Amino acid sequence: MDHLAYTLDHNVGMAIKAQYTIRGIGPETDRALRVAAKEKHMSLNRYLLHELERIAEETTEPRRYHDLDFAIGSMTDGDLVDEALAEFSKIDEDLWK
Repeated sequence: MDHLAYTLDHNVGMAIKAQYTIRGIGPETDRALRVAAKEKHMSLNRYLLHELERIAEETTEPRRYHDLDFAIGSMTDGDLVDEALAEFSKIDEDLWK
């Protein structure tokens, strides 16, 4: 990447979007990017945007999921839990006739 031009397009009522121009990409790099985009059934522009977004996300804090935080440590009585879950292991013979 010899040169990187950065411009901002601003339309009233629309989000500001950055636009990059990258010069000096070698033929091997160009070919590899086009092949990768084609394999993912994406335009080259969409593929590059996707990869830039992915890289940007990797450089920020890792994602932390908190979906089940409320349940962590809530099952303190192991024997009672095992006893309650044992009901789910029983086979109802009438259902299999």
